[in-house]
Amino acid sequence: MRTFLLLILGLASCVHSANILAVIPFSQTSHQILFKSVIVELCERGHHVTYVSPYDYKENITNLEPIILSDYWAEQESSVFSSIPKSNDFSVLKILSSLTPAHILRMHEAMLSVGRSVLTDPKVVEIIKSDRHYDAVMSESFFSQEWSAVFGHRFNAIRIVLSTFGSNAWVDEMSGFPDNPSYQVDSKFYKPRPPSNFVERVVSLWNMVSYAGAGYYFLQFRAQKMIDEVARYPGWENRPRLTLMAADNALLLLNTHVSLLGSAYPRAPHAKEVGGLNIDFKMDLKSSKKLEDPKLKEVKKFLDESKDGFMFFSLGSVVTPSILPPKTFEKLYAAFSKLNFRVLMRWKGAAMPEKPAGNILLTDKFLPQLEILSHENIKVFATHGGLLSITEAIYFAIPIVGFPVFADQPSNMRKAKSRGYGTFLDVKGNLSESDIIEAVNEVLHNQS
Repeated sequence: MRTFLLLILGLASCVHSANILAVIPFSQTSHQILFKSVIVELCERGHHVTYVSPYDYKENITNLEPIILSDYWAEQESSVFSSIPKSNDFSVLKILSSLTPAHILRMHEAMLSVGRSVLTDPKVVEIIKSDRHYDAVMSESFFSQEWSAVFGHRFNAIRIVLSTFGSNAWVDEMSGFPDNPSYQVDSKFYKPRPPSNFVERVVSLWNMVSYAGAGYYFLQFRAQKMIDEVARYPGWENRPRLTLMAADNALLLLNTHVSLLGSAYPRAPHAKEVGGLNIDFKMDLKSSKKLEDPKLKEVKKFLDESKDGFMFFSLGSVVTPSILPPKTFEKLYAAFSKLNFRVLMRWKGAAMPEKPAGNILLTDKFLPQLEILSHENIKVFATHGGLLSITEAIYFAIPIVGFPVFADQPSNMRKAKSRGYGTFLDVKGNLSESDIIEAVNEVLHNQS
């Protein structure tokens, strides 16, 4: 017995809880969901996490030290969305005619502005000039957020980076394992498969060079200048160039998986595919506790009484009606009203039409998407085609009708269609009621 107790005490002494600093300034819900799943799990396993972000979990989590910042991204959001193209033209000529689209450059500019605001925020300045100890620093790889590498240098901590967009030319470049354009594709590539001829390989090369070129420009010049001006702390004078610090990652987590929308590409040893982090595998699908919220009483009743099934329509947390063509809502609503089953339609700034359809429940409330997709009566998921939404639809085996708007969404939906679990329509094009109804019927009845 004494030997057993000594063994237990010896093992207990080997347990090490880490201090982790997570700097996540990008406030969009779809990005924060991924980090929350990791951070909550780390806290539950006994690690202490200092969470620097504008996103408030609004719940008490043991071992979590939230430091809530102002939402600096909100100040940049409108100017970024104003630069998004008004049509989804992904032809070869369109891609070749523009080295780096304006909205990509604007995203880099916006995230640099966010970075400057974060690094000069009094709460962050207090942390970076303190004598705190951190074992690891967690941050996001998303448009010029490499400035966050200064925290790794300041605290002599290993860096953990999560790419919410999964793998792309810039993320792979910074991992030390650059893409090969002859058989790898970036999210801007206009085909749902790798290049198969010379022209497609040229386009693939163009995509990767433009993407990585923009990244290097902002990293080596703009971001470097910015941290030299504002990120000052004991020892900052001797820190390496930002390019070297940003590439020095101990772990790179990619929000993708070969079984989802990824491909079997070689990766750097420290790059790990973790697609599915947004899914709560511990969730009791039968209870759907979030739908029990009194605020969602009408929604739950609507879904439970959908004996002929229902379709869930949502364009996610980023897409707003202002970036869509006029009359988009009217076309969608009119088409949905002609379906022979119910539709739960989430639309920001929703206003009930003059003649409400009996089969549509219109709301602008935040809805628990996982619980809705797990509902026994769901038949179709109409989505913008974000990575998280597609991952959840695949997990619950729900066919998809996509209405991609920007970023990786068109590419995601092209892959979904080519792999047979969805179809998509150009929501920025000449959308018609008949096209919408035909797309819904296709995913319902086409078993191929």
